[in-house]
Amino acid sequence: LDFRRVLFRSRHLAATQPPRRGTTAVETSVVLRAVAIFFIVANHAAWIPLQGGAHLLLVVAGYNYARFTLAADREPVRRHLALLARVGIPVLVAALLVGARLDLADNGIRILLSQYVQPRPWRFWFGEALVHILVLCTILAASARFRAVERRRPLATALVMGGITGGVALGAAALWGRPPVPLGFEFRTEYVAWFFALGWVVARAQGAGVRLALSAFAVLVMPRFFDQTSRGVFVAVGIVALVWVATIPLPAVVARTATVVAAASLAIYLVHYEDLYPYAREWSPWIVTLAGIAAGVA
Repeated sequence: LDFRRVLFRSRHLAATQPPRRGTTAVETSVVLRAVAIFFIVANHAAWIPLQGGAHLLLVVAGYNYARFTLAADREPVRRHLALLARVGIPVLVAALLVGARLDLADNGIRILLSQYVQPRPWRFWFGEALVHILVLCTILAASARFRAVERRRPLATALVMGGITGGVALGAAALWGRPPVPLGFEFRTEYVAWFFALGWVVARAQGAGVRLALSAFAVLVMPRFFDQTSRGVFVAVGIVALVWVATIPLPAVVARTATVVAAASLAIYLVHYEDLYPYAREWSPWIVTLAGIAAGVA
């Protein structure tokens, strides 16, 4: 029995077989985005204390970047700039509005560098880190040589990027001490960029051997990387699902809801804080969670 071939064919069949009656097949990356943002809001609302959603979103962001933006043959730089604008402009506007509302004199907030000048983690650290990563990706994409190498050796390129960002994270950890690092440092771009690169690797992974290695890496490394085992397990489960499961059959209503929530995940992330805090002590946590998600969708 060729175990690798069985695993590969199982994933291929799962991707090609039609969903059962009454269900809709939804891409795993879409489901993971919806699940991740749900738990981010639920955790901030003090309803479900499960962390790791933002790190999983970074993995999915890297996965989608490699599939849709990096893989584009026509106008690659323009596509990168468009993606950077779609992410960077909302993050910058949200940071400006919240900074003005809270009367923060921190110029770092206004130039998306607050994670380096704030003594505590800024609420938009995920947005800032994603913008930093996309700026670097855009610079790389402007190089015709890099694009040519990436087309010839997609998996090798992704692994090199993963190795570089992982090395940077290890170097940063060596400066601050072994994980868990001091409060605030764990949210800096140099410490989380490798999650994005890991999603990039997942998107380029072909064959059961590579997927098994990625799954083993996620299961072994993630629970040890974070200061909370549950956080690492949550991220690891998401990565393994992204590696092996192409689509997930969901009831039609749930599928539509997940798709809408996933599409609005950045907006939900940016606005839910402002919607949560005024009512966090007055309303039930589950109501606050749903209100935060609804505000972002709207």
